[in-house]
Amino acid sequence: VNLARAIYRRADIYLLDDPLSAVDAHVGKVIYEECVMKFLEDKICVLVTHQLQYLNGLDNVLIMDRGEISARGSYEEVRSYFSALGYGDEAKEGSTEKVDQIG
Repeated sequence: VNLARAIYRRADIYLLDDPLSAVDAHVGKVIYEECVMKFLEDKICVLVTHQLQYLNGLDNVLIMDRGEISARGSYEEVRSYFSALGYGDEAKEGSTEKVDQIG
């Protein structure tokens, strides 16, 4: 509900602090694609998340480790840092695909 309220305010800048953490992977994917990517495509949007599957396609990605920026660039430029931080191929595969394989 808070995400919908924020989007309908029609601001120029949005700060989204892990807005998809309270929903399952399928719902999160729909909300991300339809809400964040569609409605906010021409806005400045800062998305804070630990869900790496949402990073692909973003203009600029900052990776933080222990409170410090450890990498900055496009998804492709920072992808090598994922395995260094212990994430493996999670960002490439996406957790929604892993849920599909399990369930």
